[in-house]
Amino acid sequence: MRAFRLSAAALCLSAAFLSFPSAYAAEPAAQEVISASSSYLQSIQWDAEYDVVIAGYGFAGAAAAIAAADAGASVLMVEKAPYGKEGGNSRYAHQGCLFFDPSAPDDELFAYMKAMQNGADNPSDEVIRTYIKETKHQAEYLKKLGADPKVTPNAAEFPDFKGAKYIQRVFVSLPGADGKLYALMQENVEKRASRIDIWYESPAVKLLQDEKTGIVHGMVVKSEGRDRFIRARRGVVLATGGFENNPRMYENYAYVYNAFPKGAHFNTGDGIEMALDVNAKLVNMAVVNGPDPNVINPDTGAAYGYLLHDTSHNISGCGFTRNNAVIVGLLAGTLLIACSRERIEDEGIGRIRLNALLAALYANCAAVAAAALVTYGAEFLDIMIYNLFTLPLLFLLIFRWQLRRYAKEAADEE
Repeated sequence: MRAFRLSAAALCLSAAFLSFPSAYAAEPAAQEVISASSSYLQSIQWDAEYDVVIAGYGFAGAAAAIAAADAGASVLMVEKAPYGKEGGNSRYAHQGCLFFDPSAPDDELFAYMKAMQNGADNPSDEVIRTYIKETKHQAEYLKKLGADPKVTPNAAEFPDFKGAKYIQRVFVSLPGADGKLYALMQENVEKRASRIDIWYESPAVKLLQDEKTGIVHGMVVKSEGRDRFIRARRGVVLATGGFENNPRMYENYAYVYNAFPKGAHFNTGDGIEMALDVNAKLVNMAVVNGPDPNVINPDTGAAYGYLLHDTSHNISGCGFTRNNAVIVGLLAGTLLIACSRERIEDEGIGRIRLNALLAALYANCAAVAAAALVTYGAEFLDIMIYNLFTLPLLFLLIFRWQLRRYAKEAADEE
């Protein structure tokens, strides 16, 4: 049986290469890649036939549908979510695309990507070079879709790596996080409605593979209460997203427990399971890309907050509640110590207390400003948690030091 080598990133983001010319080329020849006389094809009673069948209507699925339709193909997109909730991570993402400066030397970008790869052999150098070539056209692609792209520089995650100065981002609108990139993709899919059919509330459940050749000829789609056998004459695209809302897969692949997404509630790893069923080889499954892991309120079922620490020993989610209680208890205790009156309070000690509080406030604000300049994401959130204790602790240290000086000066005067 022929095995397909698929990565988690491929399943979540782009999923497949189609045997069509450029998205804006002329229509392909009518000859099918796979002969319809195949005994396997004859053994199945097909409910529908399309050139390309795509599972998932996020960025990847929409881009594949647009490219296939512009190449002259008939396309079916099947989407698990109901209308208005489709899109998976794409609906909740920051709406920015990675963009390489078109004038950048390919060798420097390649050096950056290889440094990011950190010695791994996947993806291949050929894939990396293709990625570099196509990513240089990202702004041009958005223009073709009708956007007025906004490019922002200095987008490298590792600015010290060679080639980092050429890493940029491109947006439909700034500052992003507004859903406009996904809306642009949807608009372009709708413009091609004559070639693209969309079935909502219709999850793909199985890939149809000829075991003798290893070729995937279509998929089973559960739609309107029954299984429908859909043939793909030219290609199948898996763009079903990751496993953010599948706690079992999160535990097995990413070793993260008690993690629930605020978005992407329909991303349950269906495409990954289907790929495994046709003997796919999965790689990089521990690399989770999508909504950050969150905790869930057991009373309402709603996800909230950020999962910053391991709660693997408390499956019900109460570990987060206990952590909150510890933080509140420590903060209350620190404030109680800091605000307690001295055994002998006079005007001089009151003045020392006020000066110590002002000095601690200045130092704390300076520390927060510095953290905001040099850290981001989860690291900054960690710093903000510790910052809950910074002000009272700084006050205690400064107050006690000044109080000791005051007592020493008083003793010297006597």
